[in-house]
Amino acid sequence: MTNVNKEFKERTIEDEISLKADTLSIVRTARIKASERLYSYAQKWEFIFLLMSILSMGMLIFSLKNLEKDNRIIISALFSVYSLLVQNFVSKLNYNERALKFHYHQLNIENLLLELKGLLRNKEMTQEEKERQYKETMRVYQTSLEGYENHSDLDHKKARKRKTKHYDEVNQRNCCSLSPIKEWLSYKDFSWDSLFLYVQFPIVSLFLSFYLTSK
Repeated sequence: MTNVNKEFKERTIEDEISLKADTLSIVRTARIKASERLYSYAQKWEFIFLLMSILSMGMLIFSLKNLEKDNRIIISALFSVYSLLVQNFVSKLNYNERALKFHYHQLNIENLLLELKGLLRNKEMTQEEKERQYKETMRVYQTSLEGYENHSDLDHKKARKRKTKHYDEVNQRNCCSLSPIKEWLSYKDFSWDSLFLYVQFPIVSLFLSFYLTSK
């Protein structure tokens, strides 16, 4: 019988520590995934802002050389305003800062995980001592959660997948029977952060298209 399947009253302190260590491991991985996701947003936005700046400057310079084409001047001005608004909005999302916080938090959780693993390996401590140290470690963990935003459901899902990478054959068959496409889509990022980022490419393309085809 595994630790998870045991009734609460049947669990020893070692069972509780082992279960909590698994939980903290998943949370730590989710924090890592969240940090990587936010850093990825920040890097992609840097590329988009660079692209917007180059296009905005190019449109402006070309418009000033062809002052008779009023429509291009208007489109150039609108694109510049749009670029500034987007940059101002994204800057307030603090992707890099939030990613760094997740990174530091996962380091804190790693230290707590090491403490729990140390308790499991320690054969000299009594049950009471282990239980007391376990409660103190969990108190520190609960306190560490304060002041941090939670990771997304997708981060948690990816973390669980990584933790349970080695499914047994039955679970693997059940997983695959759901549909490879649905399984693949379930781990894709369809958050508003991601959608708002990628929608910039067609929007910028539309501005450029209107600019080039205007008379």
